[in-house]
Amino acid sequence: MTHRKLLLFIALALAVAPQVSVGQTVQRMSTASGLSAIGPGPTFEVWTRAGMGKTDYFCAAGDFAKRRLGADNSDYLTVVGGRAPSKYANNREAYTFALGPSGPSSSVVEMGAGPRSGQTITVRQARVLCSQARVNQQRGR
Repeated sequence: MTHRKLLLFIALALAVAPQVSVGQTVQRMSTASGLSAIGPGPTFEVWTRAGMGKTDYFCAAGDFAKRRLGADNSDYLTVVGGRAPSKYANNREAYTFALGPSGPSSSVVEMGAGPRSGQTITVRQARVLCSQARVNQQRGR
């Protein structure tokens, strides 16, 4: 590879690399629902996987918030980004969640087919959904 091509390759690689501020540690975890969650917090992603539903994604968000970010059960998770390309991995899609101290909680019935931008749930409510997550239901069979 010529010197010019190498510099072009490096510039391209830096352009598509995830943008994380200096001092932020990106954490990744395999959650109770079997999904991966990643991010520096208080905003983070839950990567999508075929066959998973809203219960699985909210469970994953609650599990990550509690175990990795040290959230209180009374803290709120808000969906701030619907299914979109991940900021942390190529060829991955994710839902983006934000952890915060307050917000109106949505009922599980209102959540519809999948996480939607603006939906809010407490960390406690999200973690309760882990008992209904598909991976846990499959283990019980």
